[in-house]
Amino acid sequence: MKLLLIIKKLNPLNSLFGRIFLGFWGTVLVVVAVTIFINQQLNDFNKVKPLDGYQEHHLLLAKKKLEKAGLEKLTYALRRIQKEGKLKWVVLKNLETGELLSHRKPRHLALKEFKQLAFEPKPLQVRLDDFLIAGPVDINIENTHFKLMLAYKLSPRADFYRALWHSPEWLKFLIAGLLTILPCWLIARSISKPIHKLNRSTHILAEGNLSHRVEENVVNRHDEIGKLANDFNEMANKLESNLELHKRLLGDVSHELRTPLTRLELSLAMAMKDPANSKNQLVRIEAELHKLDEMISSVLRLARLENEDIQLEKTEINLSILVKDIIQSAQVECDAKNIQLKTNIAPNIEYLGDALLLNSAFENILRNAIKFSETNSEIEVKLKIRDDEIIYAVCDNGPGVNSDELNKIFMPFYRVNKARDRKTGGTGLGLTIANKAVLRHCGRIEAHNKEPKGLQVNIYLPMIQLAN
Repeated sequence: MKLLLIIKKLNPLNSLFGRIFLGFWGTVLVVVAVTIFINQQLNDFNKVKPLDGYQEHHLLLAKKKLEKAGLEKLTYALRRIQKEGKLKWVVLKNLETGELLSHRKPRHLALKEFKQLAFEPKPLQVRLDDFLIAGPVDINIENTHFKLMLAYKLSPRADFYRALWHSPEWLKFLIAGLLTILPCWLIARSISKPIHKLNRSTHILAEGNLSHRVEENVVNRHDEIGKLANDFNEMANKLESNLELHKRLLGDVSHELRTPLTRLELSLAMAMKDPANSKNQLVRIEAELHKLDEMISSVLRLARLENEDIQLEKTEINLSILVKDIIQSAQVECDAKNIQLKTNIAPNIEYLGDALLLNSAFENILRNAIKFSETNSEIEVKLKIRDDEIIYAVCDNGPGVNSDELNKIFMPFYRVNKARDRKTGGTGLGLTIANKAVLRHCGRIEAHNKEPKGLQVNIYLPMIQLAN
């Protein structure tokens, strides 16, 4: 039983590399075997072919030289042509006597081929073991008719190929297998190794190590595996950032809830200690409960916005009227601090979106500006269309924000000045909710400082939402 388990474990088909390697190698060997078989079947056709230009040129050149030499110098001319052309043999067949004339006597096998080739009506090339015979060409020397044929010695490389070709089929197949095993192994390894690394990275990520990323040599591949590795790293980045965000959010909520609960316990203890004078403590308890209710509502609203599966309730909205209603509602707070509201609202701006979310986003930005603006100052509110975007801008004359904290003010519970936020009663979620609401509408929110002082927050909404 153990032996079967070991054999099963060592089976190459159990691994991706083994399957890819055997698939490549097996396919190559099958192609090689089929090629050998077909070429072997067509081998007889490859022995005899028409003349090519090179052979035809040498035959005509030899014909001219022999005709010019005449019968008296025929033997000398055969030896000279054979030596100059580096030929194996130059053979003439006398058509009257049937005699073969040559400077060097051909081998027995070649002699048969010359005799057979002399009867061919058209010039051909015939391949033998180690040379090539070309001819015949008719030649007339002093009214004596001959057939001219030439034999070329094949190169050592051709001898090697010929010896290999005439080797047994099992040897050819073995050589093909040895020659293809390394490239097939390298191809299979180049495919399976990065996939193995991706599989390993998946297991590490599943075990909770969200900081793990696929190696750069896999990500930098210019193929589908490299794209998959890059997508894996992007997924890991999002998972890590989302988890960190939720951990921070949970910690911040726990911390923020602890403060009003502590005040509630203190106020309740003081009221129980002195029931006759508990009215002030009850008022304080009521105020703290309102803060808790507001914070919990904000957290729930933020959780709803972060859940992408919850669809927005989009309706056609007149943003001009929406912003005017928000300004009218905030006028009471402005009057309390003697803040002057300057407005520049473009009329009849229609938009398709979630009215509650957009109202919350616009209102949070305006009330945040009122909250941190100084007494006897002014706030400017604009709503306009530029290019293909709707722009909602709120500009105050407050102290502004440090440049390195401009992007952080939209994070949950982030406070530029915690003492100031406690004084104003903020929860640190207003701008976060506004940012999430804008993002759910495919828009963006930006903040930048003004000179000499003040903070301007802009919301950009794409007009393309009208087509959704």
